[in-house]
Amino acid sequence: MRRYLFAVCLLILAFCVFVPSARAHGDDEEEDIYEMSLSQVPPAPIVGKEANITLSIKDKNGVSTKSVIGVIIVKQLKVKQYVGVEPEVEEIEVYREKKVADDAGQVTFSYTFATDSEYDVEFAWGSNENESVGEIIKPVKITSAQVTKNPMRDILLYSLIGIGGVIVGAFATFILLTATFRRKN
Repeated sequence: MRRYLFAVCLLILAFCVFVPSARAHGDDEEEDIYEMSLSQVPPAPIVGKEANITLSIKDKNGVSTKSVIGVIIVKQLKVKQYVGVEPEVEEIEVYREKKVADDAGQVTFSYTFATDSEYDVEFAWGSNENESVGEIIKPVKITSAQVTKNPMRDILLYSLIGIGGVIVGAFATFILLTATFRRKN
């Protein structure tokens, strides 16, 4: 029984350590025949602070859209009312700027989000802007209580918690191994 418990513990540890993590931002979104990935600094834009946003656009074959002339459009999404299960959303255009994609198919711009509502960020091109890719962004509103006064204290605290977890895990593994191989008289 203890062998199985030990094997399960090792499998859980291996799963936690070796499973690749998913990217929080920059996941690909497919629209018609184009794919777009979005990256932003900071990763979760803060209300009232400037965010640098990069859109990378490729076709389905992975070829970058080089030197495409288009328009960056940012629309604030406001829920007007709920009709059944789905909300009725009003789109208010708050930003529009003409941009050219570079040789890597990337378009970069900066924007300061005014509220913590959702925003639709799009890059549109073609005649009458008939081709477009976009993504929804939700900025974060930070209150003064959430701002850490001493970040080094938090880093030290989390490091000690992590080291303590490793020590407890090593001790538990030692106990399991010695209990399994100990002879009974």
